[in-house]
Amino acid sequence: MNPLPPLALLAELTNLQFAILGGYFALLLSIAFAFRRLNRDGDDYFRSGSQGSWWLVGMSTYMASFSAYTFTGLAGAAYVAGYSASTNFIANIIGFSLNGLFLAAWLRQLRVTTAPEVIRDRFGPRAELLYSWVGNFFGVLYAAMTLYTLCIFASTVFGLPLIPTIITVGAIVMFYSVLGGRWAVMGADFVQGMILIPITVLLAWLCLRAVGGVDGFFAAVESRGLTDEFAFIKPPREDLNYNFTAPWVLASTIVLLCDRLSLNAAPRYFSCRDGRHASGAGWLVAGLMAASTVVFF
Repeated sequence: MNPLPPLALLAELTNLQFAILGGYFALLLSIAFAFRRLNRDGDDYFRSGSQGSWWLVGMSTYMASFSAYTFTGLAGAAYVAGYSASTNFIANIIGFSLNGLFLAAWLRQLRVTTAPEVIRDRFGPRAELLYSWVGNFFGVLYAAMTLYTLCIFASTVFGLPLIPTIITVGAIVMFYSVLGGRWAVMGADFVQGMILIPITVLLAWLCLRAVGGVDGFFAAVESRGLTDEFAFIKPPREDLNYNFTAPWVLASTIVLLCDRLSLNAAPRYFSCRDGRHASGAGWLVAGLMAASTVVFF
């Protein structure tokens, strides 16, 4: 076993980590100032003037499809559920493939700025108001939950108090989102994707190398008698308070598909240049999700 590094080295590594984190935050803020100049009216601010390319919108949509939970809570779920934990990603692949096939182009042709406008055109102003208020209420709760999970992870890794971490991270996200609008959000998502994808691919390769490659991984699962535990669809068991049976897989897939094929997914496609770019964005997300299913798990 290698000896533990001296405290001085640990301090240097910690300072390096903080320097990298500070540089990353500065980059996000600079993106807001850079894209701010592109916002001339509400159309530019809320849907980037419908000038987003397929690769920019696609990467932004991909990054918004998961959170810190994927690498923390879902890792624990994979430890318990085995291959069943990839159900959400498989549902994402199906949903975004359908977006790429036809739905994204349809949504782009609505030619509206926000999703509530679609509700107004179909059901009237009262339905639009109800949809807006309900969506804002649950949107705040969802954003708070994702911010909380991210900050729990970040505060644990860096040894920082939780509340100041929540305030700092929340303020930075709010700053670049409010200042730069949709352009800044998509730009920040793209930069984050360019960081996350290479790192996760590298870690996946290191993990596979540690267990002897793909064959070594499957051999390890079999040698430890975990084949049934890792099965994608499992038979019901009365001795467990959780079951990853066929009905569970089907229900989980339907729930996520309903979200991916609903108006919740529409505003990002409003930002595309045309239907062709909207379809390309959907296919890009589907492809990235297919690769992530293998790499992440």
